[in-house]
Amino acid sequence: MPTSKRPRSKGKSQKSKAGAPLDRATVVRAAIALLDEVGLDGLTVRRLAEALGVQNPALYWHFANKQVLLDEIAATLVHDAFAAAEPPGPREPWQSWVRLLGRTFRRAMLSHRDGARVIASADLVRTDLIGGLEHTVQRLSEFGFAPLDALIGVLAVADYTLGSSFEEQSDPGTSDPTRLSARDRQRVFAKYPSLLALMDQLAGARPKPGASYEAGLELLVDGMATRLGAGKRSRVRSP
Repeated sequence: MPTSKRPRSKGKSQKSKAGAPLDRATVVRAAIALLDEVGLDGLTVRRLAEALGVQNPALYWHFANKQVLLDEIAATLVHDAFAAAEPPGPREPWQSWVRLLGRTFRRAMLSHRDGARVIASADLVRTDLIGGLEHTVQRLSEFGFAPLDALIGVLAVADYTLGSSFEEQSDPGTSDPTRLSARDRQRVFAKYPSLLALMDQLAGARPKPGASYEAGLELLVDGMATRLGAGKRSRVRSP
């Protein structure tokens, strides 16, 4: 997976209360630590300045507003996840690349408190996610996918991963009802006997954390396999 360097700050260099140079990277790492502590709703420029031991204007020197800061936090979360990702080996099937993209993006969001909310609200064009999409589309094309089918497939995986991770952090019980106790499942799904039976069945299987996400990811991978097979058959029949 591609990696990139985070942009460096320009202009004067202030210092934090710990004595470290107050550059963009220092501010972003401090903001991520504060995010883990107070969540996105509690993350304010004032609190961040207090945590760093500086005045608010020192932060605005590096970030024009909070949204620019959130964009950089999102870019850092995605960068860290993709930098740590281990690419599939040369003999690995194409499915491994799709799974890697989804799992890495998911890890970026779940690695920190409210990470999915931060990434969902950020401009992702300048993040390593775009490079990951580009690289995965190229690899899928080498495996025989029509480029447009490859793009649609990886975008579907990215969208599913974003929505699933957002729900998992916002309301774990709703995103994965198997986490509910038997009593709570009975209460929530009492009016829906078919769903209740299926939820009890899933819960009885004692899935590992993330099993619901993995099941959905496999459905998307299976759908892409069907499209790949249909494309190959079509090319064989073509004159």
